[in-house]
Amino acid sequence: MKSGKQEENFDNLIIFAQNNSNIVEIGQNVQLFITTQENPTETIKVNTSYLSSDPTVMSVSSTGQVTAHKTGVVVLSVSAFLGENHLAGKCTMISGTPKQRRTLFKDEHIKNAKKNIKKYNWAKTEYDQTIKLADIYVDNTELLWEMVTSQELPRASALSSREDTNTRRFCPRCGVDIMTLYGNQPWVINPLKDPWKIQCPGCHSRFPSNDFSKFYQAGIGEDGFFHYELAKKLGQQYLKNELYPDLDENAYVDDGYGYLTGVTLPDGTQEIKPFIAYYNYFGLWGSSGGNGILVDALIALGNAYLFAGESKYGYTGAILLDRMADVYIDMDLTPYAYLPGSDGHAKRGKALGRIADYRLACTLAQSYDQLWPAYDDPKVIEFLSTKARQFHMKNPKTDGNAIRMNVDNHILREIYKAVLDGRVNGNWGYYHLSLATAAVVLDHMPETGIWIDWLFQTGTSSVYEVTGGNINAQLLEVIDRDGLGNEASFSYNNTWISTLLEIAKIFRDYDGYEKENLYHHPKIKRMFLSASDYINIGRTVPNIGDTTTALSFYIMPSAKSALIEAWRAGIWDVNIAHTLYNVNGRTVDGLRADIFTKHPEKIRDDILTMLSDKPDHKILSKNFSGFGLMMLRAGIYKQSDNTDRSTDTQRGFWIYYGRNTGHGHKDKLNLGGYAYGLDIIPDLGNPTSKTINAKRLQWDIQPLAHNTVVVNEGIKDPGHITNDKSQNPSAISTPLHFDDAGQVKVMDVQAPEVYDAAEIFRRTVVSIDVDDDSSYAVDFFRVKGGHDHIYSFHAQSNDVTIEDVPFIPQIGGTYAGVDVQSGPDPLTVTGDWSSPLRYPPGYTWLYDVKRAKKPTSATIIADFKITDFRRTLSKKLDLHLCLTMLNSHASQLSEATIASFQPAKSVGAPNELKKVLLRRQGKDLDTLFTSVIEPYIETRNITFIQEADVRCIEGVMLPSDSVRGVKVTLTNGRVDYIVYSTNKFVLFEVDHSFMFRGTIGVYSIKNNEVVLSYINDGDIIGGHQGCLSSVTGQIIDFTHDLTEQSTIMIRTKQNIDPNLLAGRYIYVDNNILDKGEYNSCYEIQSGECLNENILLHLGNSSLIRGYIDQKDFGKGYVYYVAEGMKFHIPLSFIAK
Repeated sequence: MKSGKQEENFDNLIIFAQNNSNIVEIGQNVQLFITTQENPTETIKVNTSYLSSDPTVMSVSSTGQVTAHKTGVVVLSVSAFLGENHLAGKCTMISGTPKQRRTLFKDEHIKNAKKNIKKYNWAKTEYDQTIKLADIYVDNTELLWEMVTSQELPRASALSSREDTNTRRFCPRCGVDIMTLYGNQPWVINPLKDPWKIQCPGCHSRFPSNDFSKFYQAGIGEDGFFHYELAKKLGQQYLKNELYPDLDENAYVDDGYGYLTGVTLPDGTQEIKPFIAYYNYFGLWGSSGGNGILVDALIALGNAYLFAGESKYGYTGAILLDRMADVYIDMDLTPYAYLPGSDGHAKRGKALGRIADYRLACTLAQSYDQLWPAYDDPKVIEFLSTKARQFHMKNPKTDGNAIRMNVDNHILREIYKAVLDGRVNGNWGYYHLSLATAAVVLDHMPETGIWIDWLFQTGTSSVYEVTGGNINAQLLEVIDRDGLGNEASFSYNNTWISTLLEIAKIFRDYDGYEKENLYHHPKIKRMFLSASDYINIGRTVPNIGDTTTALSFYIMPSAKSALIEAWRAGIWDVNIAHTLYNVNGRTVDGLRADIFTKHPEKIRDDILTMLSDKPDHKILSKNFSGFGLMMLRAGIYKQSDNTDRSTDTQRGFWIYYGRNTGHGHKDKLNLGGYAYGLDIIPDLGNPTSKTINAKRLQWDIQPLAHNTVVVNEGIKDPGHITNDKSQNPSAISTPLHFDDAGQVKVMDVQAPEVYDAAEIFRRTVVSIDVDDDSSYAVDFFRVKGGHDHIYSFHAQSNDVTIEDVPFIPQIGGTYAGVDVQSGPDPLTVTGDWSSPLRYPPGYTWLYDVKRAKKPTSATIIADFKITDFRRTLSKKLDLHLCLTMLNSHASQLSEATIASFQPAKSVGAPNELKKVLLRRQGKDLDTLFTSVIEPYIETRNITFIQEADVRCIEGVMLPSDSVRGVKVTLTNGRVDYIVYSTNKFVLFEVDHSFMFRGTIGVYSIKNNEVVLSYINDGDIIGGHQGCLSSVTGQIIDFTHDLTEQSTIMIRTKQNIDPNLLAGRYIYVDNNILDKGEYNSCYEIQSGECLNENILLHLGNSSLIRGYIDQKDFGKGYVYYVAEGMKFHIPLSFIAK
């Protein structure tokens, strides 16, 4: 049937509907009329009968009245008798309205793209690359249609069974660990040139060894799909080894369900090599980690059709997408749960696994929007209607709308169903983006509105059912005040940012739904900046949790795109301009919005205007108390027209006190640092594999693998040692002090909740500038409770020396013992998160052990020779890091150890690094590990480090208190005293030289003159007495609404200029401190007097913790603070 009087001729009847269309809305009744070819103006009203191919979709009465019940396509058959003549005819009717327009890629976007292609070289290059790729596929329409596999052929994301995480790493022919050498998806696949084969990148062996192509063709049934039993019946002769005559005829033969090697694995299962399932996954359907050919072709053809507007691209793309719609509706990974998929161990998914399926769903929906007009192409209709007849399809595909309904129902509406039943899911934001894309592309009310409403409504989520998208609740309760989600890993937080910003863009540009504009939400605006707030030395974020591979730099991909989107949205200031400039490599070159944006390069001029000729830029120190990360930053990057003359002195230290669960590690109070362009004190990030494997669970995520302190060997129950109990689960711990006073910087945080045995678990780091180019840190790590404390430390180094300490090399074995081999613990249960262990977590992974029992030297000086393993630096430097531990009193060591370990394997990572373990053992220990950490080039800036004498002059030290002084002598003649006390009310005399009363003090002397006096949260340092240590009082009021500008009204009895509070932090006693749930610490942007009170401005840092009732937002919020709560604001004083 065609537009106007819709008709379709079968025999000699003409059938048309009263509304002159073959589309009937759901619930609507339409009358059919019948005429003959001989007399087309006269309708037949008697002796007729009607039949619907699917009455549940559309029924027809005996009088020819059609009623649409649900979306779909039916064929109506009509018989009529004129005298003795029996006439018959058929027509295609569509129940529900198919997609009527483009909604993601609007005319203005396409117009902008075409202008940009003519104007900008980068746009022309993008166009040329797209066309070049699309041209590979336009002449392969039939082949692409045949490449679309159906549900009956398995898919697998690795070359093994699900639980076998070891053998998948190796080529079965050459035995090489190709995943380490070539990456996580190492197998070479080329469906056009070498179909149904995967190839080892090392020995070039191809698998499977049989001719699966012919076996597959033997299994194609009358419906056009592969049927395994049919293939076994007609294609048995193709299940023989044809490639390796030196092996038997069954070697490496795969019938689609994998090759059984005959090897029994340690867990009792049979080893399997699913060659074809792997090919099907990555070679055809894959949508992450490299696209399969189906997805790659779809993207290329859709983009080419937009850019060039040529029907040939639309022709092939539309046909491919329709064929994928034929099979997508029935895709389900449940029958193949024995094979690995991208599903987070949930064993659920559509084509690839519930995680990767989100991206596939997005691609299918986006491509449909691009290719939508092509379904009116007569050539497309001819091709697809011919296939429909050939393979007896229910949908005859005889016009564009019938084909569109195939995509509407089998892809878009199937995405909605799969999101609700958990088969399209994954990390938070993934399935939200899938459904948001599908909803807007469908563009059919009220359905689209219902789907979008569902995204914002509160609901629960399980493996098999999701009852709401929770966007409103998650934005408020899960996105923290620093703009990140509930992941420790920056790469996983990146998905929160990128997906939510993409969703915001989709809804902003859609004119069919106006209830929600995410750009108005304060948390979304905060997220714009969060992707770049955490960048250090202009190059990387800390490699916390499962962020990236060992010693790699990582900037969240969303950092640049989020800041560009902020520019597009008009959220723009000098800080954003500076940050975007730095993220882009300290240049505006290459900065632009996407090809669909009007004037995409205007952002460059806007940045240069903001920067006013590129001034020096210093990134400030920051305490991210919502996420749990303190970052001390020093130095600047000074731009020069000659890059070789640019000055980069950026450096710093950080402490992580956030989540130690999920994609986080058991790493509370982990220390990291940067200097001289390197991640010199690195967190090691991603495990080799994120499966349930021994290396990950026993080493990569354990406290011993990090720069922190291990209490009681990480054993919670000595009678039952396991993988998962080395630290208690904890969210955000308790910050105590944070300050950047220029030459001196302080961070201080405690997390007593992570060890049952430790009532105090606190780390305090003081960074002191030696000069404009270098700094060192003094690390005070207080642990009270337990019988065993291990200070664990490594740098970017596989070469460490400790002089004047008599180390005895252990002959073989590991840290667990001389007879314990390196690798998995002897009691390891493969695939068990809570596997029992014979030895403490991590011990069996440390080898090449050298021990010194009860070292007697006053200091333990470990010098790490730093290696630029990933060749980051432009020139070779003689870099070192010196760790000097005081070995007396509260840090008197029982043992010092040097050992080797292997970081997670990745391309370019070192095979080995060195670990220094400094250990105290005893009953009811109260330890104050005190060390000086100095990065340097060639020669040290420090000549001598010793403990400074600290005597109590006035006040009483409680049993829980501790105090320590460190004397650091520099090569420039300056002597620094660094003093730490947990009781700020006790007065001390330090080294018979000066008085101190406070928490942190730094006192520097040069040429017998005091050149620096610094005190934090105290009132006396040397000749400076009467300093105000802190502001205390109670909260009178605060901002109760969701806003971009939060405030707290405080009342204090102290006389304080509110302007002095800018840049300080307010710490509110919220009654749950030290439980590891959350804290109420906020940076103060500014302060002002309001009568007898002070109003503190906090900026876009929310005071709202969540909703009282997620199902009824009208009941209001719960907060991080409350009226009447006590607070304190530590102050600092510095004099030079």
